[in-house]
Amino acid sequence: LILPYVVEDKSFRTNLGLNNLGDRPSTVDVELIGADGKPVTSPVAVQIAPQGLLQINRIVSYLSANSSSLPTAQGYLRITADQPILAFASQIDNASDDPSISTGVSSGSRSLLLQASANTNFRSSLFVVNPNDSAVDVTLIAREGSATNNGVVTATSTRQIPANGLVIIENLLQELGASSS
Repeated sequence: LILPYVVEDKSFRTNLGLNNLGDRPSTVDVELIGADGKPVTSPVAVQIAPQGLLQINRIVSYLSANSSSLPTAQGYLRITADQPILAFASQIDNASDDPSISTGVSSGSRSLLLQASANTNFRSSLFVVNPNDSAVDVTLIAREGSATNNGVVTATSTRQIPANGLVIIENLLQELGASSS
């Protein structure tokens, strides 16, 4: 299972939730992977009761405390278990305590459609994980969403993601140079 984004710095923290869907206790290994595709921490094993939920606050610090490597501010989690599991991460603003939720993904697709993105009152971020053992190119296409010119391409960009790596785009439309908001 992959959780596509975790962060810990002065502005944000990430809490991890793990649900054991099985009828037996589960051993779950959690590993932090950097944007370059290299493990930042060794896998850390946690135990979850049958049909249980485990929440780990400040998962980046938790994993880094059990590793000899320096903590990283952001990356993704690779999670393996001996029972069926679900996972979610909550990125929390340290000043306001406002959370956002990312769900774990167990398999990917070659195409993804984001139904909406914004660049005015809100901004959209995008995190794409490459779970493969070789680098891949990802093409991002921004399209107009207004009633006039609906669907017209306003920007494109191709990014390379290293093997087992992650690309982080903090402000999607701005970084693409899209002419629409």
